[in-house]
Amino acid sequence: MKHLSVFRRWRSTARQLWLALLGLVLLFVTLVFSTLDFTLQLNRYTIASSQDSLQNTARSSIAALNSYLEQQMSYVQRAATAIASLPAGSSEEDVRQLLDEYFQRSDFAQMWAVSLDKQAISSQGISLDLSSEEALESAFDGQSGYSAVYNSPTYKDDRFYVYVPVRVSPEQPVTGAVLGVLKVEQVARSLTLYGLSDESRVAVFQADGMVIYACDNLKYQLEPGGSFWNTDAGRTLGSLPEEETGSFGTAGTGDGAVAWLCVSTGIRDWYLYQDVPRSALLATNAQETRLVMIMALKMLAASVVMLVLLTIYHRQREGQVQRAEDSLRTSNQLLAMALQHTAITLFVYDLAGHTMTACDETDTTRTGAPVEPATLAQNGTVAPQHSTGFLALFHRIRTTQEPVQGDFLVRRPDQSEYRWTRVTLTAVRIPGQAPTHAIVTFEDITEERRREDELRQRANRDPLTNLYNRRVLRVKINELLARPGPTRPNRQPF
Repeated sequence: MKHLSVFRRWRSTARQLWLALLGLVLLFVTLVFSTLDFTLQLNRYTIASSQDSLQNTARSSIAALNSYLEQQMSYVQRAATAIASLPAGSSEEDVRQLLDEYFQRSDFAQMWAVSLDKQAISSQGISLDLSSEEALESAFDGQSGYSAVYNSPTYKDDRFYVYVPVRVSPEQPVTGAVLGVLKVEQVARSLTLYGLSDESRVAVFQADGMVIYACDNLKYQLEPGGSFWNTDAGRTLGSLPEEETGSFGTAGTGDGAVAWLCVSTGIRDWYLYQDVPRSALLATNAQETRLVMIMALKMLAASVVMLVLLTIYHRQREGQVQRAEDSLRTSNQLLAMALQHTAITLFVYDLAGHTMTACDETDTTRTGAPVEPATLAQNGTVAPQHSTGFLALFHRIRTTQEPVQGDFLVRRPDQSEYRWTRVTLTAVRIPGQAPTHAIVTFEDITEERRREDELRQRANRDPLTNLYNRRVLRVKINELLARPGPTRPNRQPF
């Protein structure tokens, strides 16, 4: 039988491992088919599906451009505020020092303070280049912003103005303007515009085609002062987008196919154009496919390792539980055998439920179902004269740290004779918590009480006549003489 039990356990374990292996195979097959399906979906990925990615990179590019221009605007604004705060009668040197302070911090090629009569002060000692009257007129009208990009005939480069009005407060009249000049090449050097790949082309241009920024693979198409519309990207775009969300489309065929997007930057009439070639999209798809395959293999390997670890842990835990159960079963059997050879009945008392449950479930005459102490006092199990003390014992265990006990006349359910029983309650305590249970023992001490009575009888009475012996008689006579009564002469103890 023992060998049969071992064989059955081995067969059960083998069946569990077989089911686990089958589950792993199914998981692997599912991952493979899922990966193949994902690969097919990626192969069906068209150029048009790159619109969201293009829009995301466009937002990043515009945010970088806007942040850079706002930083340069802040220098002009602080210079205008400082000049407006100068006391009346300040010299040109004071204005020049303020301009030079903010000029050194900025990326401006030139910086001027201009009065309403167009008298200019510059820290560089350079004459005012009014190739663009737009900036001055807008500043004198109380506006701040950026001028259009223009080609300076004096300096032979593309540049634009950053301008703010000079006034003490928004309610006060304008007294002048502060201008900062940014070269387009400075903007290009200072910005990092984003693309989907190294082959992507990015450009920022005005509505008239003046290029503000162009990536390297667009620059070679531009001649000095060339227009964005003269590039391949410009011809692909064809016209400016009419919607705020911009224009999206595809162009070209085969390896030369591109997906492109053109959106307004929100800065003057500047637009951002970018495209991404088909080859870059396919390379991205292939890379994503490899990543998915690697992730699937990692998941499978992790599942296998986890299953092996769980199996080992389960077997170890099963052995520990089995050993603990065997030890507990042996302890229970030893306790049951010990209780059977004694006159002690063991109960567990629930302090919250006020019920006692027997520990020896095989002794139906002593145990039975859970019972309340009050029921034992009411049904006559405890002698009526002892019921009050018996119930008081169960109240005392709630308020004391020590075991409590008492001797009472108790009868078993299948007997009519009361026998002396010693009831002891010991609270089960857990550190830091109030006790919830107590161990109750009922010990039959009838024979012990009988022997005590016999010893008491022998000590107080004569064995032959059953009369009090001399010691007891002397004690009782002394007790009688000690009682108060009529005065008698010579009352001496006997």
